[in-house]
Order: sequence, then structure tokens, then C-alpha cells
Amino acid sequence: MDREQIITILHKSLNGSGLTETEKKDLDDWIAHSEHNRRLYEEIMNSDSFHQDVKQMLAYDGKVIWEKVSKELPVKKNRIISILHNPIFWTAAAAILLILISTATYYMFINPAHDTQHPVSRIQQPVAPDVAPGMEKAILTLADGTTVVLDTASNGKIAQQGNTTVLKEDGLLAYNADKNKPQSGTYYNTITTPKSTYYSSLVLADGSKVWLNSLSSIRFPTAFTDKKRVVEITGEAYFEVAKNTAKPFIVNVKDKGMTVEVLGTHFNVNAYNDESAVKTTLLEGAVKIVAGGKTGFLRPGQQGEVLRFAQDDEGVIKIINDVDIDETVAWKNGVFSFKKQDLETIMRQLSRWYDVQTVFEDKVPGHFGVTNISRNVPLSKLLKALELAGAGHFEIDEAGKKITVRR
Repeated sequence: MDREQIITILHKSLNGSGLTETEKKDLDDWIAHSEHNRRLYEEIMNSDSFHQDVKQMLAYDGKVIWEKVSKELPVKKNRIISILHNPIFWTAAAAILLILISTATYYMFINPAHDTQHPVSRIQQPVAPDVAPGMEKAILTLADGTTVVLDTASNGKIAQQGNTTVLKEDGLLAYNADKNKPQSGTYYNTITTPKSTYYSSLVLADGSKVWLNSLSSIRFPTAFTDKKRVVEITGEAYFEVAKNTAKPFIVNVKDKGMTVEVLGTHFNVNAYNDESAVKTTLLEGAVKIVAGGKTGFLRPGQQGEVLRFAQDDEGVIKIINDVDIDETVAWKNGVFSFKKQDLETIMRQLSRWYDVQTVFEDKVPGHFGVTNISRNVPLSKLLKALELAGAGHFEIDEAGKKITVRR
């Protein structure tokens, strides 16, 4: 019996639809084939725990998920067990359940040796201790070195920086420069996100909006008084730049000798030190990248890569077409999206978000397709999804600071 057949039968069983005598026999034979199959079937049919996993693990978008699943699998939408009372969730729930069943059965069929090398009981055991996801938190450093923890600061005036008032209003940090008074000098502020945090609430003095991923920072003037609007970043940041043709907006990537220049646009810059390249991805507008004496121009949907270890200036900027924008900015939208990423890249993201280290005991596996998992789930839930996709077996140490990966 092939993978599509068992997926269909499992779906019908979970859905409450009646099985034919032939399907019942096929299901019984499949369950009896191995202890792995039996335990997998028991977990899928344990509606309470399985549906709770679905609710906690996945950020759902019914239309998007349904389109992806329906291309490959026959789907029956009637009588799906309702996870939430919202009617919009019914279609998404059906698709989500199919995705989990598909990855689990794929894992079984494509990796049959797993039954003997790592019994399924190791997969079914909960990973303990668990690690909580990151949260919105950042530290503001004012021009005089004073620091403010933004998530605990009260609404209202945070500070006065020259003729610019720093305000926290409805969760947003805004810089209101008094245009009627000349600035008495230039004041620089810095916002920093440690590991396991992010910040989505910065509005610069020109109205530009900035999101910071974990382990990132942005240094910026409290008022843009020069001919160019210049900021400096580390880590990863997403920008929605206010248009001003008279004042180009410049993003300097700290310690990389690279700049991104725009007039008004939406783009993402990934400049983590442990990645092999600095990646700038354009969503709207146009940007110019300058690095290593070279210049590159991006159109929407393109990504510019500046390799960290180039031997010379030739080809230092690589332009990639048809980039998956949803995957690039998934972090900004509160989800993980690992469509075709290798496990080492995935684990680097988890390290920043959950503040953990990763140790690979065996050969590093290849690429995996795990998408639309909420960043607000405990680490064990995310690792379980990766296990079902065939990424290996994960163990968290007692301190909750190290993940060991085994095949």
C-alpha cells in the first residue's frame, strides 16, 4: 500500500467516515506491520492530545494551506472534527491534520530503517524540560548611555533627546521631532533585542517603521537633519521606509562594509554573523546595494546576497530572482517557515529564538519542508514537527540550554 492510500485511510478514520471492508483490512495490516505504525496510529487517533498539538503548533491560514494540500491529496472536508468553534477554521483544520498525517507517514515510508535504529517510543516521548518561546522585548539606549527596558516602560514620555520627544503610545515607540526648532546637535539612540526576543514597535522620526528579529540592533538619530537618513543594524531587520525623494534612506550593515540605499520601500536585511551571507530581500519599491566596491540593484521579489568569505571583489553581490517572500519575512509575521532549508540553518534560527545551543551527534540531514508553525509554541512542539518531517531525533538537556540532534 503506497503513501497516498494510507494517508487517505487515516484521514477517513480521523474524520469519522466509514471505511470499506478492504480499507479496514488494509489499515489493520498497516498497523500490524510494525510497532512504529501502531504507535503512530494511536497518537493520530488520540483526538485530545493530537488536536491540542494542532492548535498550539500551527499558525493557520485556511486558504493558503488548502491550496498547497489540495494539489497533491484527495481531501474530504465534511465531518472534520472541529478544533475551534469558528467556522473559518474547519477547512484549515482539515488541511492541517492532513499535513501532519502526510509528514508522519512520509517519515515512516521513506525512512523504514528508523523502526530499528530509533524505536518510535523515543519520538512519542515528550521532550523535557521544555523551553518557552521568545517574547517582544527590547532595550533602548539613549544618547547619554541611559537604558530603558521597553516592555516594562509605561506609556507616555520616555525621554527628551534634544528637540525630539521619545514617546511610548499604544505599544509603539515614536520619535517626534519639533520641526519648528533647530536641533542642538545630533543624538543617537540604539534599540537592542537579546536572544529569545524581538521588537515590532519602532517608528523613526521620519515615520519609517522598523521590526527587529532576535539578537539584533539598530542605531539611529533621533531626528534626521542631514541630507541622508542613515541607520546602522546588526542581526535582522525589516523596514517600511517613509518616502522622501529629497533624503535617501541608508542602512549600514555594521562591520560588513555594506550599505542598502532606498527612497521609500519595504525590505528585509538578514546580517547575522553566523550566516554565510548578508541577504537583502525587496518586497516593494527599489533598493541599491553597495559592497566590496560593487553595486547591485534589486526589483521586488529579488534578493541580493553579499558573501562574507569572497576571495575578491568579483561577484561579491549575487542577485537571486523569484525569492520566497513569505519565507523571508515569516519571522515578522510570527511564524517559522522552513520550506527548503537545511537543518543547520533551521537550528541557527531556533538558537536565536529559544536561546539554546545545538550539537549534531550524527551526519547533518538535508533539507526539510515544515511551514507555518507559530513562533509562540514551546520548543518541544516545534521539534516534534521536525521529527515527523524526518529531521532526526532531538533531546533537550536538563538545563534547557542545549539540543542534541541524532539520526
